[in-house]
Amino acid sequence: MSKILLISLVFVFSNSSIYAQNDSVKTKFIVDIPLLDLPANLDNNGLAFKQFSPSMQQSLGFTKSFSETQQYYTKRIFFNPNKSYSIGRKILGETGLAATNFILDFIISGTPFGTGWTHEEWHRAVLNKNNAGSYNNMNTFPIGQGLVSVSNVLDKDLERFKKSNNPDFVRMSAAGIEAQFEHIKALQKDNFFYELNLSSQVSYWLNTLNAMGYLRLTSTIGADDFTKELEKKEGTDISKRDFTGLDFTAWIYDLSRPNEAYAERGKHVSGVGFRRYRIPSDLTTEELGYLKKMGKLQILNFVSPHMFFINSIKLNQNLRFNFGLFHYLTSFGYDAGSNFFVEHKHNKIFFAFHNYRNLNNSFYGIETQLIDKAYKVGNKTVLLSPSIHLWTQPKNQEFRTADAIFGGKVEILASTKLGKIWQPYISVSAKTKGWVAGDVYQDSNFSGRLGIRTFIK
Repeated sequence: MSKILLISLVFVFSNSSIYAQNDSVKTKFIVDIPLLDLPANLDNNGLAFKQFSPSMQQSLGFTKSFSETQQYYTKRIFFNPNKSYSIGRKILGETGLAATNFILDFIISGTPFGTGWTHEEWHRAVLNKNNAGSYNNMNTFPIGQGLVSVSNVLDKDLERFKKSNNPDFVRMSAAGIEAQFEHIKALQKDNFFYELNLSSQVSYWLNTLNAMGYLRLTSTIGADDFTKELEKKEGTDISKRDFTGLDFTAWIYDLSRPNEAYAERGKHVSGVGFRRYRIPSDLTTEELGYLKKMGKLQILNFVSPHMFFINSIKLNQNLRFNFGLFHYLTSFGYDAGSNFFVEHKHNKIFFAFHNYRNLNNSFYGIETQLIDKAYKVGNKTVLLSPSIHLWTQPKNQEFRTADAIFGGKVEILASTKLGKIWQPYISVSAKTKGWVAGDVYQDSNFSGRLGIRTFIK
């Protein structure tokens, strides 16, 4: 039923895209190849390299490139940039394009480099940082499968991890949908700032509906039955077990119990290993109520013109903008706020306001980024993208504290052209303690990334 509703929405919105975009034919895409991310690639003696588990920003770059490439060539099936189309022909083309993108996005989400793969890789990125090995079952192409595991995780690693770093342990369970929302934001930034004019809205809707539906499912009685059946199916083979089961019952359970030993979960129903998975009946009334509240707040992620085929709102010749609301689960509760995309006289600016919430208290943050500001260095043009993010967040990432700590992150990305199409880039960042979407380090950290990208028309 939900799939039928989604297809109907896609068809309706596809017709309106003709008026929302300046040109539904001309388009381009970006291929971003993130080669190196340090120290993430080398943590724990290079665990990520040994088991092919890219960092958060690497997996995001691969998936965004895959997604934009697919959207570009799918659009070429329905529209030739050298032809003119009547309104009727555009309606048919946009409708066919939306339906095709829906089918392809659904299939790709169950393959390596799809959004489902990135969802699991962000879980693994937190495991890697905390020296716990794993395997991404998305690499087996489980297209259409309901629950895909991060497997081959040892009980002893989870027990040690929980004891040593509960904020990361909590973040691990929520990192999957964090990846999906960061993927959406990355596509939106490319469509707005580089005017790619890709038909990315199907991906926005599929990922947002998936995240909201998954989160809401975990607070229902159906989650109990599903989890018990999964435990029976996996039996005594620990290597087959997922690292946490349904993500969000685990998230609220560990968020609310920072000092509980992992062994207190009890024995697995087979008698072998720990009972990893949490179910709604394991939660207190307060915890279950908070989890249900998170499911309701997910509606914020739909509030954006981006979701309704409006990539840009032009106010005059010098100013255009767009915006969106967001809701992320964090290591201390959640982050709700608003993103703004602005171009003024060729200055590209992204900024966001954050309301960080734990159980009963609010903390606030702001971030801004100047994108691809051009500077002449000799006979070369260097593009700089500096950003700064400032915040107050709960002390020690705690769920129940009213105490705040001040923190921040600064980053600068520099790139230049190499030949006609290639654009190598390097990024360096420094941060204090705190949660930042897309940054695996919740403690103080200095990081650097190296990659190459190209803009293809």
